[in-house]
Amino acid sequence: MGLMNLIMGTSAHNDIKKLAATLSDAQVRRAAMASAIGNDRAELLALGKQSERLFADGDEAGEAKINAKIGTIETRLKRREGVLKIVDAEIADATKSHDAAVRMQIAEGVAKDKETALEELRRKIAVASTALADLHRAAEPLVSDSHLIRQVHELVGMLPHDLELALNHAEEEVAFMISGLRSGSISPSMPVEHAHAPVEVVAKPAIETRRMLVLADVKWRHDDNEVKAAAKQSTADMPTATADKAERLGYACAVGSPAWKKNNIGRGIVSLHPSVTGIVDLDDENLQQMKVAFGFDQHKVDAHMQERINGKLTQNFAGF
Repeated sequence: MGLMNLIMGTSAHNDIKKLAATLSDAQVRRAAMASAIGNDRAELLALGKQSERLFADGDEAGEAKINAKIGTIETRLKRREGVLKIVDAEIADATKSHDAAVRMQIAEGVAKDKETALEELRRKIAVASTALADLHRAAEPLVSDSHLIRQVHELVGMLPHDLELALNHAEEEVAFMISGLRSGSISPSMPVEHAHAPVEVVAKPAIETRRMLVLADVKWRHDDNEVKAAAKQSTADMPTATADKAERLGYACAVGSPAWKKNNIGRGIVSLHPSVTGIVDLDDENLQQMKVAFGFDQHKVDAHMQERINGKLTQNFAGF
C-alpha cells in the first residue's frame, strides 16, 4: 500500500471538538445523576432510622407515612440508577469515538511527517546512487592492481542496491505504523481533551443510633465533628456503642425497655449545650457506675429495699 494513500484517507470522526463536546455533556449529566442518587441513598438511610424510631415509639400512623415515602424514593432511585447505566454507555461510546478521531488525526500527522522524511531520503539515495555508479566505473580499471581498490569497488557496487532495500523497508515499516495508529493496534500518546468520568457520589453511612432515656445530664461525642448533650429525664439518639455504655453504667435506658417504663416522665428531647459544666461525659474512659445521690432513692439503696413492678421483682437503683 502506498503511503500517500494513507495520508489522503479520510475519517468519519474528523470533528474532534464536536465529539469532545458530546462527551463533556454526557459527563455533566452523569455527575448530576450520580449526585441525585447519592442524595436519594442518604435520604433513605435517614428515613429508615426515623421509621425504626417511630416503630419503637408505637407510632403506627407516623411509621406508615414514612414507609410510604421510603417506597416512593426507592422507586425513584431505581429509575435513576437505570438512567445512570444508560449515560455510562453513552460516555463509553463517546469516549471511543473521540479517541478514534484523535488517533486518526495523529496518524495523518505522523504520515505526513514520515512521507516528507521518506521523500528526502529517496532524493538523497538517488543522488548517492548516481555518484556511487560513477565511482564504481572509475575504480574498475584498477581492481586487478590493488586489493583495497577491489574491496572498495565491490562495496560501491552493492551500496545502491542496499540503499534501495533500506528505503523499501522503511516505507513498509512506516505504513505498518500508520495503519496500526488508525486501527488502534498501536497506541499513540493521546492528548487529554476530555475529562475522566466523575467518581460516583456515595452517601456517607448514617451513624447507627439507639433512642435512650437519659437518667442524668450527659454529653457524648456523636461523630468526629460533633459533641451532643441531653438533659436528665429526656430522650436522646446516641451512637450504639455510647448507648450501650450509658445503659450498662446506669446513665440511660433504652426507650421501650422495662426501665424506661419505670422512669419515663413524658419529656421529649431536651438538648443541652455540651459546654455546660457539671454534666457527665459518657466518653470518659474512667466513668464509673452511676449512683443515686439524694432523696428517697438514696434511702432505698441504703436500706436495701426492693420493689415489684407487674408482679416482678426489680432493683431500685442504677442496674435496672
